[in-house]
Amino acid sequence: MENELSTWNNYPVYGNAAELDVIVESENMISLDRYDLIRVLSAGYTNRIATGIGATLGEALDAAVNALPYPLSKPKKLIISIQYGDKQPKMSELSKITEALSDTDPDLDVVWGVTAVQLPDSPFKVVLLAAAEE
Repeated sequence: MENELSTWNNYPVYGNAAELDVIVESENMISLDRYDLIRVLSAGYTNRIATGIGATLGEALDAAVNALPYPLSKPKKLIISIQYGDKQPKMSELSKITEALSDTDPDLDVVWGVTAVQLPDSPFKVVLLAAAEE
């Protein structure tokens, strides 16, 4: 987990802010844009970026969730960016997102996207941007 404090679009974030640039610059299946990120970033909460890579979407999601310093039940706002290399995620793999969010606050504001990017190390990468009270 990266704990380095940086800024993205004048918002303080813990983690690698360059991950947010990749999200904004990627266009594909279900794209996230700058305004999606700004909607989640909050001056009133602590903003954290967590990433995970894996051979399957489930492995990448688990790694990203485990990189957060708290469970997914804590954030008030959440971006989930699913990035894939050569093969698109299967619909059955997308159910892992539903499973991961099953114990969260029903009012959690979730925005998500799916995009193809160059991934040299693994077929899947998940980037989470979580805004939570700490």
